[in-house]
Amino acid sequence: MLLLKPAFGQDPVFREFEYKTGLASNIVYQIFQDSKGYMWIAHEKGLSRYNGVSYRNYFSHATKGKAVSNVLEDDEGVIYCQTYTGQQLKVQGDDLVLDSLMSTFNNYSTIKIFNKTQFLSMRNGKLHVFDKL
Repeated sequence: MLLLKPAFGQDPVFREFEYKTGLASNIVYQIFQDSKGYMWIAHEKGLSRYNGVSYRNYFSHATKGKAVSNVLEDDEGVIYCQTYTGQQLKVQGDDLVLDSLMSTFNNYSTIKIFNKTQFLSMRNGKLHVFDKL
């Protein structure tokens, strides 16, 4: 004889990433998890790092645009992102600073890290390679 008993599931756990909880903007373009487990949230005002409890917001004052996307991490743990005007930024201290290694091409084209030592980007039908210093 088969007895059937009702089973009750649990409600899924979720967190809201939003302005009310400390995120700098509700307009989000990308979420990236780094090698240490931090969540990096690229949005219309810059970049935010979430440690599971609170946010740390990073802004750049030297860029043509504030919105960022294309978050990357290199093998040394440096976090990079790009503005939609084509500028490459990196997290340095409490700010986003222009990465002097990368040229600005005045248009957005995603950048990838290759072989841990180079940045690659396709722009204007050409592959551009930048060696990390």
